[in-house]
Amino acid sequence: LVWKPDVVVYEDYKIYPNKLKVHSFSEIPTIKTIGIIEYHCKKHGFKVVKQLANTAKGFCTDDKLKDWKFYQKGKRHGNDSVKHVCYYLLFGKE
Repeated sequence: LVWKPDVVVYEDYKIYPNKLKVHSFSEIPTIKTIGIIEYHCKKHGFKVVKQLANTAKGFCTDDKLKDWKFYQKGKRHGNDSVKHVCYYLLFGKE
């Protein structure tokens, strides 16, 4: 492997009851992607931290990312990823 992270942080995915119709007949690619991440991490011994969406995004707002110079205009999902990493760095380390 070219890279060996200390930890991989990602947003966990839940199908909430109010979204069941949206997922009807879907292959749910997000769950497949998370499976690939988990498999790869387990295979290579990387620590995995999954967070619910509101865990990181509730504290690490867009305004905070802008203050910290991490915000990227037009990159909603990228900004969400940065929020999860920031939350882990601030509160999740042992």
